[in-house]
Amino acid sequence: MICPKCHYSVRESDSFCGHCGCFLGKASPGKNRSGLSSKEEQEGMLDKFIGIDGRINRKKYIFRSLFLWGMGCIFELCVIMGRVEQPDFMAGDLPGMVLLTIVGIPWMMLMVRRLHDLNHNGFWSLLVFVPVASFFLFLYLCCFRGTKGRNSYGEDPLGRKADT
Repeated sequence: MICPKCHYSVRESDSFCGHCGCFLGKASPGKNRSGLSSKEEQEGMLDKFIGIDGRINRKKYIFRSLFLWGMGCIFELCVIMGRVEQPDFMAGDLPGMVLLTIVGIPWMMLMVRRLHDLNHNGFWSLLVFVPVASFFLFLYLCCFRGTKGRNSYGEDPLGRKADT
């Protein structure tokens, strides 16, 4: 079988092109009509952000990070508006801690799951606290493909099989 996007040769059983990642138009046996596995379909909003088990691909990581970034911006605007109206309101310390908890912790958990997809230990997410390293970590998480097939942290979220 040939990938329609990059014309790379792929196996008939593959759902995604191993070269460019293009969806080949057929769901694998464990998937339903929506293309989601039953586990993904039952996953609630909270489950998408909380938890460090398993793997997530680049697309999910980027969109969920953007969602958390947007939520952080909204919360920060509320904190700033609160400071303008009540300047002595603990100088924003309490609202800042709440913001960190609501946005920061789920974002770190997303980072751990993305690192798992790249077959790295979640402790590498602590690089986010090193100013220059955090920028390169973010680029790495957003730009590099995850490990094909099963790795130390679970099944491939794209359903690709490892090359044998």
